Amino acid sequence: MSNANIYAIFDSKVAAYHVPMFLVNDDTAKRAVISAMAQSFELETHAADFQLYRLATWDDATGEIVPQNPVVVATLSDLRVHLSHVRPEEIPEEQLDMDLGESETVTPEVTTLEN
Repeated sequence: MSNANIYAIFDSKVAAYHVPMFLVNDDTAKRAVISAMAQSFELETHAADFQLYRLATWDDATGEIVPQNPVVVATLSDLRVHLSHVRPEEIPEEQLDMDLGESETVTPEVTTLEN
C-alpha cells in the first residue's frame, strides 16, 4: 500500500484550479511544477498569479481519496528562482535562500530556429 498526495495549481486570475497531480510528497510536487514552469511561458511569466496547493491524499490500494483543507505548498513566484535561465538580479533577495529539500534545478531545453 502506498499513498500519494493530490496537488493542483491555483490560478488567482480565473479563481480556479488546474488539473490535479498525484505525487509522493511536497518536494516532488515542487519539482514537477518547476519542470512545468520551464515548459510554460504563462506559468513562468505570470508566476505571481499561481500557487501550488496540496488538496487531499489518495490510497492506491483502496482508491480512497481523503480531502483536506487546501494547503499552500509554494507560490510559483518562489519556485521561479530555481529555473536556470532566470538571471539572479531578477530574483528578490528573500527568495534566494528558499529550501527545496531534495528538488533539483531544471534546465530548459533551448531550440533555435534555422534560416
